[in-house]
Amino acid sequence: MLLSRLPAPDDPSEDAKARSPRWLPVAAISVVASTTILLFMGLSGFTTSTIFSNTPNSWGGSTTTTTTTISDSQNGGNLGTHKDDASGGDGAAVDTSAGLFNNPLSESSSGKLFKMQRIYDFKGNRMFTDNQILDRRKAARLSPHRMPKNSRTCEKWAVVTTIFSPTTTVKQLLEFKEWCVVVAGDKKSPPESKEEYERVSKDKPGHLVYLSPHDQSSLGYGTTPLLNWNHFGRKNVAFIYAIQHGAKVIYDVDDDNVLSEPKEPPLDALFELPSSQQPSSSSRHHQHEVIWAPTTHHLFNPYPYFDPQKPKKQPEFIWPRGFPLEFVNDKRTFIINDGESSSSPPIDDKMRNVTLIQSLAGHDPDVDAIYRLTRELPIDFTKRKKLLLLPSGVFAPTNAQAALFRSDALWAVLLPVTVHGRVTDIWRSYFAERLMWDLGHVMGFSSSFATQYRNPHSYLADFESESQLYLRAGALTSFLCQWKSSEGSLEGRIEDLFITMYEYGILHIKDVQLAQSFILDLLKAGYIFPPIKKSWGLREPETAQIVDGRK
Repeated sequence: MLLSRLPAPDDPSEDAKARSPRWLPVAAISVVASTTILLFMGLSGFTTSTIFSNTPNSWGGSTTTTTTTISDSQNGGNLGTHKDDASGGDGAAVDTSAGLFNNPLSESSSGKLFKMQRIYDFKGNRMFTDNQILDRRKAARLSPHRMPKNSRTCEKWAVVTTIFSPTTTVKQLLEFKEWCVVVAGDKKSPPESKEEYERVSKDKPGHLVYLSPHDQSSLGYGTTPLLNWNHFGRKNVAFIYAIQHGAKVIYDVDDDNVLSEPKEPPLDALFELPSSQQPSSSSRHHQHEVIWAPTTHHLFNPYPYFDPQKPKKQPEFIWPRGFPLEFVNDKRTFIINDGESSSSPPIDDKMRNVTLIQSLAGHDPDVDAIYRLTRELPIDFTKRKKLLLLPSGVFAPTNAQAALFRSDALWAVLLPVTVHGRVTDIWRSYFAERLMWDLGHVMGFSSSFATQYRNPHSYLADFESESQLYLRAGALTSFLCQWKSSEGSLEGRIEDLFITMYEYGILHIKDVQLAQSFILDLLKAGYIFPPIKKSWGLREPETAQIVDGRK
């Protein structure tokens, strides 16, 4: 839909045609096309080597073969080999055996589908295998991170990264007596930011911590040097700080997501929900009806259930950023009416295993750039006080805009840094959800308790930065359905998954190092990783329909 709006390249003028040759040898065309691809990849951190050779062919001529090997300049792993065999204008045969160039559809009328194929071999050190994990834990206990002088501990922390002055969201969070706030600044932050945040929190000493770039470097975390400046992943240092300072619950929030009910926030009370059959005696509880999403599909779009509407109560179909586009119209991936859902269970082990809750955002919900460029906003969700839980074996993208993590899920806050900021929280959610299946943990979506008044964005720039979500999310989630690890600890499985994501080209090697450092930092901060409960069996993912307009 979006692509149809883009202008086609201008046709060459007749003047230009007259000056240009009527044809080019196929070999030359092949070299030009390959050079364009390789230039793009070179800018992306890859290196290439190209060999040209001429061999006699069966019809008396010669074939020019261009063999290009693509590798990651940082890590030394081969992406694949691409061969173009050109025959002087009579046609070309292309060997597409390398995963990067493979495509099951007609290349003359369609594009190349991304496929999860192994393109690297990890040659680094695994740090958390079963025969190492006990020693790693012991060493961390013996050399813990030192607490900064005069720092405050809290059990409930809100984590923000921003380059702006204190927003309404930050000021709201400061009103909660039991909560502390940690803000990770960036190099784009104004020099006076620290003083400005200190002024805002002067009546609540110790409740707000602003980590300037200098502060972040002085904390001694192994993770910090691996983080990129001017990237959403700066939040990682704030996550470690909160965990080191006693966090049992973390509210991962954007600075432009305002709490809808600041006087009586649900937040961590959602983790203690009674069932609908057992009303809470506590006046602090926000009564939410708990619903189990009834789906056999490996993907679920939670938005339609919460009744999204435009102004004047016009129903609208929407999907979350990061939801695989090839499944958006698949009716098996969403529900609309309460009658289609499962009833709330009583309080039991499964209810207590809810460790991650994503709040929907009203007004400007977290949708992708394709939606924003082609549809109208604002949109609000009209169903209130609902908590929709997903069974194990089902993926739904969560984000870093309004998400609650309970103690047993604090390991899941890690944001990769080798992908764009509009990709990192989605990849995080898919990785975390897959690992949660092995822990017996449950995640859910809550009726919106946040309203997003979005900071200025270019929708077209968002579209470009989200391209990996559009092209890879479907293949990634299908792959994760069948991924399994033999490691016996959660630390080992996190490391194993990040290594696998590197080997399959989803992440770069730096994120493997980041995951290892993050695990060590959490251990040194005193965090205890939850035990593996079971190894999730392989499940067959659903397949997306290939559209055939002739039927």
